[in-house]
Amino acid sequence: MTEDAGQGGELEPRYEAAVERGSRLAAALAGGAVGLAGGPLGALGGAAVGWAAGEALPALLMEVISRVGNRASTRAAAAVVLMDADAREREERGEAMRDDGFHEPPGDDRQSDADELLEAVLRQAAEAVEEEKLPFLSRIYTAVERDPSVAPADAQYLVGLAGRLTYRQLVALSVLSRHDEYEEALIRAYMNATEGTISTDPGVRVELVDLINQQLVGIGDEPRVQVIGDPLSALALRSDVGYGQLRLLPTGERLVRLMGLDRIDEPRRLEWLRQLGHTP
Repeated sequence: MTEDAGQGGELEPRYEAAVERGSRLAAALAGGAVGLAGGPLGALGGAAVGWAAGEALPALLMEVISRVGNRASTRAAAAVVLMDADAREREERGEAMRDDGFHEPPGDDRQSDADELLEAVLRQAAEAVEEEKLPFLSRIYTAVERDPSVAPADAQYLVGLAGRLTYRQLVALSVLSRHDEYEEALIRAYMNATEGTISTDPGVRVELVDLINQQLVGIGDEPRVQVIGDPLSALALRSDVGYGQLRLLPTGERLVRLMGLDRIDEPRRLEWLRQLGHTP
């Protein structure tokens, strides 16, 4: 607990206020389809269904709240509300917690891998100025705590990577995860851009280059999707298909799965394609 947390009981009212604001934000982001078992404060006190983190949850949230401003604390609390809702959905589907020691503290006053990941997600959520990212950031924790195939170090890397990406880049990954569905639109967008019919939004192009540089997106036909050494330059050699050759690399596929990016709705995907240069 930080020094500020113990001064005159100042943190507790701020904590409660942040949770209430976070609950409203989470409901807005999820269209009102979220709620906490026993109410927000009851769930955060350790009663949330499916939470292996248990009592570490409110302590970690209070730690984050004590270090950030009001809006950031609202986002961190909203992430917890969204995590709780997702955890209950997963429990209803019968998804079991991993039993490989992920939730066990190693001793010597160190946090468990689960607590370290939870803290990382809460800190990224607090810093997420694009609040539309929160439902997807929050799913990383609830997905990883049930997936023993994701090493703790990999999970930490993915959380940091997800925090750096823009919401529009998450939409791009969602589109590319449905390549078969949008292949013709991707080809048309490239043809429009190269023929000068429609210009690609410069920001979208820069973000796409960044996804390539992060080795989330490559080029080729499955199963031989390859890293592009010089971002987008290889497309010049494939002018017949262009963006249609872009596909997710394994890390991109993993990020899509853990964050649940398939839940991004179709209007957002179509808007990204429009900005890329596609016309219906």
